[in-house]
Amino acid sequence: DLLDLTNASGEAELNDNDFTLKIDGGDVLMPSGGKLRLAAGSMLAKNVLALETMAYFDLDVAAAAQPLVEYLNEPSLAVIRHTGLDTSKLDGDARMKVALNFPMVKDVPKERIEVSVGAKLLNAALKEALPGIDITEGQIDLAMDKGVLTAKGPARIAGIPSDIVWQRGPAPDFHQSAVIKTVLDGEQRHKLGIDFGTLFRGPIAVTATIDNLADPQGRVDLTADLSDVEMRIRQIGWSRPAIPKTTAKLTFYSKGEKGPRVEDLEIKGRDLSIKGDMLLAPKRQGLRSARFTELNLSDE
Repeated sequence: DLLDLTNASGEAELNDNDFTLKIDGGDVLMPSGGKLRLAAGSMLAKNVLALETMAYFDLDVAAAAQPLVEYLNEPSLAVIRHTGLDTSKLDGDARMKVALNFPMVKDVPKERIEVSVGAKLLNAALKEALPGIDITEGQIDLAMDKGVLTAKGPARIAGIPSDIVWQRGPAPDFHQSAVIKTVLDGEQRHKLGIDFGTLFRGPIAVTATIDNLADPQGRVDLTADLSDVEMRIRQIGWSRPAIPKTTAKLTFYSKGEKGPRVEDLEIKGRDLSIKGDMLLAPKRQGLRSARFTELNLSDE
């Protein structure tokens, strides 16, 4: 069920039992009316006199984001389905390379269609990628291999410069995960709903690992570099300047019966060891309460 190619130019060659078609350019009109530009392409049919002939397609395509998504959702590819993302809100431009191999027989079994996709999304934007949060200015590399779809590259999340790696696993589970690296100041942490009140002041370099984007409690595992962060616990009159090699790790839950919270907080540094849990106020209103199981603030 390949789509029709129009305004095409190229050359064809039959060499013994192998047929080759080279395409210099052409247009693919999608059912919605959107258009893909085929910058270059080739097709090789090996041993055309055999009972079963294998066809190998290599395509180099340029398009806006929406025609590209429509093309990748064609039944012969079905690349973008089962992402859990509303791709109708995706904007930007793209270049894509597609390798497509299958036997030239009637009613080809889907398991015999091999697809490999590599694409570059330029100035990509996705509204409401997360509730209330947009992704913009993305320069995203998209790859599909053996049923695994991977997207990675720099982008802005809620306006914050970040590096993103997102992956959707193969059928039947289509498990999704993500790793995000960024640096957050106090205002940005509040904007994302990860507000620790006056405990931390200063920029925090964060790596957020989301093993399951469908987790009902919104679990995110974080590691952080606190080398440039001042710390303060007002209730006991303690403060600490920014000291290199201070680190933290924690598990953040954005939802669930207990509400937004931090569990298994562990902060380590010179003359410092803190372990505990925190309850965060709903609607990104800051820290509600904290419970420390270990609070070693000095070796003295």
